[in-house]
Amino acid sequence: MRRCIPIALALLLAGCAGFSAEKSLLVACQGYASTLTTLAGMRATERLDASEIATVDALRPALNTICLDGTWTNATTALDAVESAMFTLIQMEQSNE
Repeated sequence: MRRCIPIALALLLAGCAGFSAEKSLLVACQGYASTLTTLAGMRATERLDASEIATVDALRPALNTICLDGTWTNATTALDAVESAMFTLIQMEQSNE
């Protein structure tokens, strides 16, 4: 859970600090990268069940398109999508610590 707090805090601060949607999206995508790394470790140590793995696998394509490929037309819409998925991933991370 301690690893999640800085990521969640970064997401909250990104939205509250008056950053542009583009800057907030960069912060959210950095959080995605960090959370995905943690979840990959949890998967390798068999701490994720099949349903959780399926959820991660379902969320990754859209997040990768936004965060890795940089393919989005509206930063606010992209940010909303990343933040929504991130909350799901962070909850999963916390429940498996």
